[in-house]
Amino acid sequence: MKARITIDPPDDALLGELAPFLHSVLDAPRFETTAYLKQMYGAAPQTPICVQARIDGEIVAHQAFLWLPMRTALNNTLPATLSVNSSAAARLRGTGVYADLSLKMLTWGFAAGSLAYYGVTNEASMRATTRLGGKVVAQLPVRALLSAGRPDPAWTHRAVTPELLGGELPERLAADADVASRFGVRYGWNAELLRWRLGFPGTALTISEHPRFWVVSTVRKAAGIPVVALLKVWARERSDRPIRLGPSAVASLARAHRTPAVIHVGLNADVSMVGTPLPKRIRPAPLFLTYVANPEIVATEEINFDTFELLDFDAL
Repeated sequence: MKARITIDPPDDALLGELAPFLHSVLDAPRFETTAYLKQMYGAAPQTPICVQARIDGEIVAHQAFLWLPMRTALNNTLPATLSVNSSAAARLRGTGVYADLSLKMLTWGFAAGSLAYYGVTNEASMRATTRLGGKVVAQLPVRALLSAGRPDPAWTHRAVTPELLGGELPERLAADADVASRFGVRYGWNAELLRWRLGFPGTALTISEHPRFWVVSTVRKAAGIPVVALLKVWARERSDRPIRLGPSAVASLARAHRTPAVIHVGLNADVSMVGTPLPKRIRPAPLFLTYVANPEIVATEEINFDTFELLDFDAL
């Protein structure tokens, strides 16, 4: 099966092709229109790398690299890319077309200056990443957080709106969010990136502020039960040890959303949280953080992540 693999600019013509293809493969409501892709690709601070495989002019596979810089423990900023919307039509299985697309994607991304590309995959795709020379950092932990005691009145909660993002809040948030890692690497969330990422349509977000924390959250259903999902937690102060987000803080977040349960997915080196694994009946499929480094710049085994949460990729 012969496919033509190309890099295309994320213009209206491409997004008009991609939205129905991604909707058919991923069955995600966010791709019913082009609005989500226009924000993710078209409004990105740096133009993403969009690669398509076509057969007889029809898109049969796609992958994109978003430019999201990483910060090191030495406070350096490193160019890196996040792999998103990796998709292939079912008829491509066993043809090698998607493997060819992924290899070309790596080559073009590294040639454009990316130090590494990283992403979140399921168990099946994880094996494909390791065949390309990638490393599995971790299975992202999923925990139900302990909520107890009186809610802390020091919390304030605001719905994310265009007006909020157009104000000074992203700059205030970036002052605490764009910090060096404790070890390894993490995202450097500046105000421009925050306005872009928090502006993704289709998910109602809340920003919660406390003298010691910032939290971005939303409400999702697990086995029909509404739960608060903490997409990102930032500490507003630096200390030798992670700062504890205790049960009363969790109770405050639960009360703000009027739901009894709060979950957190991912790694966070700055904030410790008390929780337990979710019951199997409501536990999502395992997700794995993986990456491949540019071998001409750094060895893959030399990079590690100290922090990575739901807001750090395209889960919601």
